[in-house]
Amino acid sequence: AAASEFNSPIRLIVGVDGSKGSETAVAEIIRRYAATRCEVRVVSATDFSPISNIKNFDLVEPSSVEQDAFYQQERRRVEDAVNQAFRQFDRANFSVSSVIKNENPKDLI
Repeated sequence: AAASEFNSPIRLIVGVDGSKGSETAVAEIIRRYAATRCEVRVVSATDFSPISNIKNFDLVEPSSVEQDAFYQQERRRVEDAVNQAFRQFDRANFSVSSVIKNENPKDLI
């Protein structure tokens, strides 16, 4: 292996969705890699499937206004989670970047 390969920083991708699990992952990465040269990419996907409410066994399709409100609320929640993780890595002196895309999470990572 070339010498430059050994000088490359560790590169990690962490998926963030605002859950306790993703918060734990961020904290654990910081704990494990704080003393190393490390690049972290914080990623999140906003793949919202159509919303349906079941009332009295009838499928009720929400209005487009209700769907838009839900999508906007979820997008803000995801952005807040990504921004919080970004700030944590930045304060711990990691090289950090982030991305939020409207696609299936499996495709994003």
